[in-house]
Amino acid sequence: MLVESGEDTDVFVAFDSVMSNLTGVRAAEVANPMGQGEQDPIGYQLPQFLQDIVGSTYIFHLKLTEFNFSGNHKSFTVARIFDPNDRIPGLSFAPHVSQQNLYVYMTPYLPRY
Repeated sequence: MLVESGEDTDVFVAFDSVMSNLTGVRAAEVANPMGQGEQDPIGYQLPQFLQDIVGSTYIFHLKLTEFNFSGNHKSFTVARIFDPNDRIPGLSFAPHVSQQNLYVYMTPYLPRY
Protein backbone atom coordinates (compact mmCIF):
# COMPACT_ATOMS: atom_id res chain seq x y z
CA MET A 1 0.00 0.00 0.00
CA LEU A 2 1.13 3.56 -0.58
CA VAL A 3 1.36 5.61 2.59
CA GLU A 4 2.19 9.23 3.26
CA SER A 5 3.55 11.01 6.29
CA GLY A 6 2.78 14.52 5.12
CA GLU A 7 6.27 15.00 3.68
CA ASP A 8 6.91 11.86 1.66
CA THR A 9 5.28 8.69 0.37
CA ASP A 10 6.52 5.12 0.65
CA VAL A 11 5.42 1.58 -0.14
CA PHE A 12 4.50 -0.61 2.83
CA VAL A 13 4.16 -4.35 2.28
CA ALA A 14 1.65 -5.99 4.61
CA PHE A 15 1.13 -9.71 4.23
CA ASP A 16 -2.20 -11.51 4.50
CA SER A 17 -2.39 -12.00 8.27
CA VAL A 18 -1.61 -8.33 8.95
CA MET A 19 -4.03 -6.98 6.35
CA SER A 20 -6.84 -9.37 7.24
CA ASN A 21 -6.69 -8.07 10.82
CA LEU A 22 -7.21 -4.55 9.45
CA THR A 23 -9.76 -5.25 6.70
CA GLY A 24 -11.48 -8.41 7.94
CA VAL A 25 -10.91 -9.95 4.50
CA ARG A 26 -8.28 -12.53 3.54
CA ALA A 27 -6.11 -12.04 0.45
CA ALA A 28 -7.50 -15.19 -1.18
CA GLU A 29 -10.96 -13.59 -1.19
CA VAL A 30 -9.74 -10.61 -3.19
CA ALA A 31 -6.78 -12.11 -5.08
CA ASN A 32 -8.40 -11.29 -8.42
CA PRO A 33 -10.90 -8.54 -7.64
CA MET A 34 -11.62 -7.86 -11.31
CA GLY A 35 -12.60 -11.48 -11.92
CA GLN A 36 -11.61 -13.75 -14.76
CA GLY A 37 -11.22 -12.72 -18.37
CA GLU A 38 -11.31 -9.35 -20.08
CA GLN A 39 -12.59 -6.45 -17.99
CA ASP A 40 -12.14 -2.71 -18.23
CA PRO A 41 -9.87 -1.54 -15.37
CA ILE A 42 -11.05 2.07 -15.86
CA GLY A 43 -14.55 1.16 -14.67
CA TYR A 44 -13.27 -0.95 -11.77
CA GLN A 45 -14.46 0.13 -8.32
CA LEU A 46 -12.13 -0.43 -5.38
CA PRO A 47 -13.80 -2.79 -2.85
CA GLN A 48 -15.47 -0.97 0.05
CA PHE A 49 -13.19 -2.51 2.69
CA LEU A 50 -10.20 -0.92 0.90
CA GLN A 51 -11.98 2.39 0.40
CA ASP A 52 -12.60 2.42 4.17
CA ILE A 53 -8.87 2.44 5.03
CA VAL A 54 -7.86 5.10 2.48
CA GLY A 55 -7.35 8.40 4.28
CA SER A 56 -7.46 6.84 7.76
CA THR A 57 -4.42 7.12 10.01
CA TYR A 58 -2.85 4.00 11.51
CA ILE A 59 0.26 3.11 13.46
CA PHE A 60 2.43 0.71 11.47
CA HIS A 61 4.82 -1.57 13.36
CA LEU A 62 7.73 -2.02 10.96
CA LYS A 63 10.45 -4.65 11.09
CA LEU A 64 13.66 -3.00 9.92
CA THR A 65 16.95 -4.51 8.81
CA GLU A 66 20.12 -2.93 7.40
CA PHE A 67 18.59 -3.23 3.92
CA ASN A 68 15.93 -0.67 4.91
CA PHE A 69 18.60 1.97 5.40
CA SER A 70 20.11 1.77 1.90
CA GLY A 71 19.93 4.97 -0.16
CA ASN A 72 17.27 4.02 -2.71
CA HIS A 73 15.13 1.77 -0.56
CA LYS A 74 11.53 3.01 -0.25
CA SER A 75 9.52 -0.04 0.81
CA PHE A 76 9.00 -1.52 4.26
CA THR A 77 7.48 -4.69 5.69
CA VAL A 78 4.61 -4.18 8.11
CA ALA A 79 4.60 -6.52 11.11
CA ARG A 80 1.37 -5.20 12.61
CA ILE A 81 -1.13 -2.37 12.16
CA PHE A 82 -2.66 -0.53 15.10
CA ASP A 83 -5.51 1.93 15.30
CA PRO A 84 -4.19 5.23 16.73
CA ASN A 85 -6.42 4.66 19.78
CA ASP A 86 -4.89 1.22 20.52
CA ARG A 87 -2.49 0.73 23.41
CA ILE A 88 0.89 0.02 21.83
CA PRO A 89 3.10 -2.59 23.52
CA GLY A 90 6.48 -1.38 24.74
CA LEU A 91 9.44 -1.52 22.42
CA SER A 92 11.91 -4.34 22.98
CA PHE A 93 15.32 -4.66 21.41
CA ALA A 94 17.29 -7.88 21.65
CA PRO A 95 21.08 -7.46 21.83
CA HIS A 96 23.09 -8.46 18.73
CA VAL A 97 20.03 -8.75 16.53
CA SER A 98 20.11 -6.89 13.22
CA GLN A 99 16.39 -6.22 13.30
CA GLN A 100 14.69 -3.27 14.96
CA ASN A 101 11.11 -2.28 15.68
CA LEU A 102 9.73 1.06 14.61
CA TYR A 103 6.26 2.49 15.12
CA VAL A 104 5.16 5.20 12.69
CA TYR A 105 1.92 7.08 12.09
CA MET A 106 0.99 6.89 8.42
CA THR A 107 -2.08 7.34 6.23
CA PRO A 108 -2.82 5.03 3.25
CA TYR A 109 -3.88 6.95 0.15
CA LEU A 110 -4.74 6.48 -3.49
CA PRO A 111 -2.50 8.32 -5.96
CA ARG A 112 -4.23 10.62 -8.43
CA TYR A 113 -3.29 9.91 -12.05
